[in-house]
Amino acid sequence: AFFLFGSAHRDRDRHWAVVHQVHLHVGTELARGYLRVAFTRQVGSYWQVFTIGVEGDELTQVTDGESTCDFPSWSPDGAWLVMTCNTGWQRFGDVDAGAIDNVFLVRPDGTELTQLTDGARRVTEPSWGVDGWIYLASDAAGSFDLYRLRPRLER
Repeated sequence: AFFLFGSAHRDRDRHWAVVHQVHLHVGTELARGYLRVAFTRQVGSYWQVFTIGVEGDELTQVTDGESTCDFPSWSPDGAWLVMTCNTGWQRFGDVDAGAIDNVFLVRPDGTELTQLTDGARRVTEPSWGVDGWIYLASDAAGSFDLYRLRPRLER
């Protein structure tokens, strides 16, 4: 779906819905207590993560390159984004790029990209809990199950 930027509201589950003239994925999220939104949009053949102020200012492309990144979610302090990317999928042999995603951290300015998981699996919709854990779904065991991990971060 395509939307016009200009408003944000919470739905009945207290999730933020933000509109902008790009395709907003499920991973679109308003930084807790901050006035920035993380979202994905297509750049060439790949989906990339961006941030933007809720007033439509300071558009920043966080990821780039020949991989698709999706489902950005803010850390509780707003210092990091967690997301999925299919970076490095080619090394797993005869598989489709859409069959492999792993979890990565990155600063909102695009620095300090750090891979948290590695393997020939799908990981989807990582979400950073207020407890400091990252919750995600993965098909690592053959079917999608819920997992959590706690990153060790430098402030």
